[in-house]
Amino acid sequence: LAGNGGKGSKEPSQMPVYEAELAKKIELFEKAAQAEGTLRQFSKTEEAAYWKEVSARAGVSTEDKARAEKKWRDLERTLRADSFTVEMADIEQRKQEAQNNFSERIRLAEQAHAKTVAMYGAESKEAAASYGKILEEKRKLVQQQIQLENIAIGRKRDKVLADIEFERQDADYQLNMGLITKQQLLVQEMQFQE
Repeated sequence: LAGNGGKGSKEPSQMPVYEAELAKKIELFEKAAQAEGTLRQFSKTEEAAYWKEVSARAGVSTEDKARAEKKWRDLERTLRADSFTVEMADIEQRKQEAQNNFSERIRLAEQAHAKTVAMYGAESKEAAASYGKILEEKRKLVQQQIQLENIAIGRKRDKVLADIEFERQDADYQLNMGLITKQQLLVQEMQFQE
């Protein structure tokens, strides 16, 4: 091995073998899907599961285990980021739908109030009751918006905490691969705590 860097009798990496095995799995999967008449493709979730399985195999070198683990963690990180983006878009859409729904309900309550004032007068108990309905609809809108915003804040917090955990795993990987020292790992751990 020409590029071994003089590290002695290091066993050669089997990652090309695992990557070829994955390519064969993908090819077989896509042929089966095509035979079934579907357009389904091998997903990132399935690829992450493959690399996780490789990292857990017996007989895999420590270096290859670490590389396979990094591959599945990187895929998991991408999947989580994609999921987070979709979830945030969904929450924004729900907020907009709630805004539209309550805007219409408020508009209708305001119309009813105007007609009630015209019929009974601004100081009547009927006008006060119809104005109360406007306030109730506005209160419901605010509650709905707060609830959806709290969901979004919770998801953002969960994502940040998960990102920190993934960064910790990356630091462990870098230590195992000899890319950083134990002291550098400790410095990173202190940053994670902050």
